[in-house]
Amino acid sequence: MGKDIVFKNITHTTAELGVSSTPLTVAATTIPLDNGDIIIIRTPKGQVYRTEVTSNVAVGSTSIPINTKGTEVTGIHNKTPIPRFSSVMTEDIEMLKYAKRPSQMYINFSSQAPAARTWTTLSASGISNHSWNTVTTNTGTTLTGITPQIQAVGLVIPFDCTLVGMTCIFYRVAQDQSFAALFHGTPNYNDQLNLDMDEVCNVAADNSAGPDSNYSQRPVKGQNLTANESLSAGDILLPAFKGSTAGGNLRVSYTVILEYNKL
Repeated sequence: MGKDIVFKNITHTTAELGVSSTPLTVAATTIPLDNGDIIIIRTPKGQVYRTEVTSNVAVGSTSIPINTKGTEVTGIHNKTPIPRFSSVMTEDIEMLKYAKRPSQMYINFSSQAPAARTWTTLSASGISNHSWNTVTTNTGTTLTGITPQIQAVGLVIPFDCTLVGMTCIFYRVAQDQSFAALFHGTPNYNDQLNLDMDEVCNVAADNSAGPDSNYSQRPVKGQNLTANESLSAGDILLPAFKGSTAGGNLRVSYTVILEYNKL
């Protein structure tokens, strides 16, 4: 019918609508209908008709006047029999809103390694191994020279979606702030070229909620849910961490949030 529609059942026919232009005889309607509303009639054998209500119908009514003039809108004409027990449906606006609501995907993993002032990212085993050992020379918003080996173990985006952001818990054996980030790029598929990747989400350990201002040997939360970055199928995200100073073991737990329309 040219657009996404979700229907709800409001009644069923209790008598056959024959060749004459009579109203549908139905069980008590569960919602009111207005003149001009469109209803869908589905017969027990699976035929589906779309027609127009020709006057207001109150809740509990057992009769629905419909257009049977055979116009392009109705799909019903006065030679179309509508048998008993045919379902009568109308568009369900609220359910349609729910059906169109985006879905979210959550990706969880963790890392553990000594903190450096430059970004450290995955080992050759990807997120399946918490010990990360690819220490870059980068401190800013770009990772340079990512090898094909590391490109191949990034977080692969399965379909077009939006990066909502990331929530982290940091555990640092040092009284220094820590950071995590996601870097985005498209691998050099079927080639052996290095890749530069851009930061799309940055999360800082935040102890502002107290009870003190210490970062050392305690879980410290960090969150950024405003990334709003469009990602394409086949792209990768590369997670990384760093410290404001070098030294001390740094453990990070990550939850990456992706949002997508239902497929």
